[in-house]
Amino acid sequence: MRKRALRPLPVWNIESVLGAFTQIGVKAVHAHALWNWLARNPRAARWDQVRWDEHVGLPARARELLVAEYALYTSSVESAETASDGSTTKLVIRLQDGHAIEAVQIHHAGRLTLCISSQIGCAMGCSFCATGTMGILGDLHAGEILEQLQHARARAPVRNVVFMGMGEPLNNYAAVLESVRVMVDNTKFQLSPTRVTVSTVGIVPRMVQFGADEPRVNLALSLHAPTQATRESIMPAARAYPLPALLGAVDAYLARCRAGKAVMIEYIMLRDVNDAVADAHALADLLARRPVVINLIPYNPTDATPEYARSTEERTMAFLKVLYEERGLRTFVRRTMGSEVASACGQLVKDTQRPGRERAVRDIEDAAGGRAPRKPRRRGGAEQPAAAAAATAAREPTLASGAHERAAALWLALRSRIPAVRFEPVHCLAVATLVCALGARVFAPRAGMSGGGGLAGLASVWPRHPSA
Repeated sequence: MRKRALRPLPVWNIESVLGAFTQIGVKAVHAHALWNWLARNPRAARWDQVRWDEHVGLPARARELLVAEYALYTSSVESAETASDGSTTKLVIRLQDGHAIEAVQIHHAGRLTLCISSQIGCAMGCSFCATGTMGILGDLHAGEILEQLQHARARAPVRNVVFMGMGEPLNNYAAVLESVRVMVDNTKFQLSPTRVTVSTVGIVPRMVQFGADEPRVNLALSLHAPTQATRESIMPAARAYPLPALLGAVDAYLARCRAGKAVMIEYIMLRDVNDAVADAHALADLLARRPVVINLIPYNPTDATPEYARSTEERTMAFLKVLYEERGLRTFVRRTMGSEVASACGQLVKDTQRPGRERAVRDIEDAAGGRAPRKPRRRGGAEQPAAAAAATAAREPTLASGAHERAAALWLALRSRIPAVRFEPVHCLAVATLVCALGARVFAPRAGMSGGGGLAGLASVWPRHPSA
């Protein structure tokens, strides 16, 4: 594949800029200061918009080099199409050499996940994927990957990044690794590593290497079938790496990661192809005793792949029941978002940890990274249901009137409505300080309560975590 030559180069090509600074005798600290400023100012699109005065000590020769050889953006947003329900926005990004890629902003309540591309097209040829019909046209530079994040951040803050757009990320390994490290760098984009997910169809040597190079971020495996024969029939690239080798790479990756981390298993639900109950049992057998989070993905029909159809809801729920209820595997079902603008790679998921109860989770990447919502507090070894919470609330301290009652009502509402929150004395003191600043004592003294009223009284009755 022909290497794409860009001129000017993206300023987010980190290794290139550092090498250029070394050649002219400029310290790397100046480049890092610039990247820090750019990350905080994603709307700056040209060098004349950079506040050079905020970079005291940046040598003139460094500025001259940057202006001559690099650009803040080598790409531009050609169009931004938002779904009618506001759930997704597809960004069509025109590259310097005329190619186009796509990134998708996935809007959740109070947060945004960005699905980005790593290549122009894809060589994997998955028969159910529209991108796979393009073939591979080129790799993206690390700076072009990061520019997708900058384009999105110029529109809204980004909390999660998933490499699930165009391309096979591990086939563009060096650029993806460089861009991931910049994303989680505390001096640049400052994303949490557990909120960055790299997806792969299963490039075994690179999976093992990725575990050694960057075990902090999440890995997602596009498995899509429980047997080698079925997988090869829908994913030609699977012929290169049999399932035993693939699972061996998963084990090698997990061995490098901290305890509690899981690999996300992506599984597209294709009607009468891989969605039978027998397939669910085979998948459970395959993944048994491994820390995985299974993501069942409804198929989104496209003109490029008319031979496939989406599994019915009944078949999907039967599949889910086998995996979770019968086999005890943590499983999510992706909610399709943005299909009307051909951007349906987003997800809102339901936690199925307990049969009969569905509750929204932040993002499935959090689950894979060991950041799933905390379990409700337990009292006496048993979960506290709503009735028990009400009884507990009835036993809480008696409060004075007025502002005290409002503060108490807020606390009791939190205790009964959000049992999963781990309240600590420090939280209590923060609330009490605010109330006391308004000139009211939080708690009236009651018989048998040590510490009396005010901050001391509040801290003395605040429910402590069992470990405290």
